[in-house]
Amino acid sequence: MTVSTLAASLAEYDALPRPETSLFAERLRVISLTEIESKPIQWLWPGWLPKGMLTILGGYAGDGKSTITMALAAAFSNGGTLPDGTRAPQVNTLLMLAEDDPGHVVKPRLLLHGANEHRISVVQHVGTDEGRNRAINLRRDLPLLRELVEQRQIGLIVIDPLSSFLSASDRNNEGDVRDSLTPFIQLMEDTGVAVIAIMHIGKNDGYARSMQRLMGSTAFTALARSVWMVVPLPEEMQTEGMPTRKVLGVTKSNYAIPPAPLLFSRPLDEAIQFHGQSSLDLEDLFQWRPARGDQATGSPERDKAKEFLYAYLAGGMKRPFEIEAAAIKEGHTKRILRRAKVEMNIQSIKVKDCWYWSLPLPGAKPGQVKPF
Repeated sequence: MTVSTLAASLAEYDALPRPETSLFAERLRVISLTEIESKPIQWLWPGWLPKGMLTILGGYAGDGKSTITMALAAAFSNGGTLPDGTRAPQVNTLLMLAEDDPGHVVKPRLLLHGANEHRISVVQHVGTDEGRNRAINLRRDLPLLRELVEQRQIGLIVIDPLSSFLSASDRNNEGDVRDSLTPFIQLMEDTGVAVIAIMHIGKNDGYARSMQRLMGSTAFTALARSVWMVVPLPEEMQTEGMPTRKVLGVTKSNYAIPPAPLLFSRPLDEAIQFHGQSSLDLEDLFQWRPARGDQATGSPERDKAKEFLYAYLAGGMKRPFEIEAAAIKEGHTKRILRRAKVEMNIQSIKVKDCWYWSLPLPGAKPGQVKPF
């Protein structure tokens, strides 16, 4: 082919009609920022539970995760009081439960918390045309769940535990978790329903942050917009003869400054009771170590950490991340620093949505722990 022939062929090709959009534009839907509507975050529980989004509640077995969700469902069913004292909006709740029996456990627990029975429903199973029943699966049965949410005007879904409704996926594989949960999250966005999904946490690793202890892929916490954790106070902070006190807190919040953690307990055969804010945060408690051996009060490592804290905070309160960065630079570990903080009664203070550490108020004794 001569140069002139090639040029003629290219000219003919250029003259051919073209589709109105290119191949690239056909495969991608792109819109201008001007076409996007700004939307404020809507909350069922301000700072804690966003509407239309996934919230995860994690903790060890027996720490009260299910009881907390039943107390919340009861509050939302009758417009009652939420754990921080705010008033709950009245919404319908759908329970998806795999472990607690509805008759023996769930209904008595809800009624104990003053629930309005007419606003709470329980998913039992999926019925087939052949007359067989099977467990609901978030990936397979999403159309059925969407229809139920819309028909019953569900405002809150409680899933306990989340792993029981993802049986077809590998919970340790990030891709499988995202493939299973992304369509469900789209349902939340479309309907505005808030979801609290309970997850268990693994063995106690004192060096891991609270959120990193959840069992399964990190995709769970990546997809959740809010993550709560429950942890008991250390034994030395409990009161003999009284119900065990625990802390409920937000360890991840995408759209708000995490609220102050809350203390709670559950007296035997009574409703859960909340006792106000905790001065210890989740990271303090998850990294706590029993006072023994080289971790006992007065150990050289912690004495040095106390000296550092006293000197660093002598000029006024500081942000926690600033304090930790300076402490690590001087050779202190976060674990020793937080233990020293508690023994010195260093206060966590919130000012204009930011947290600070401060030396104890006049009259407080060094080493005196005030968890309440």
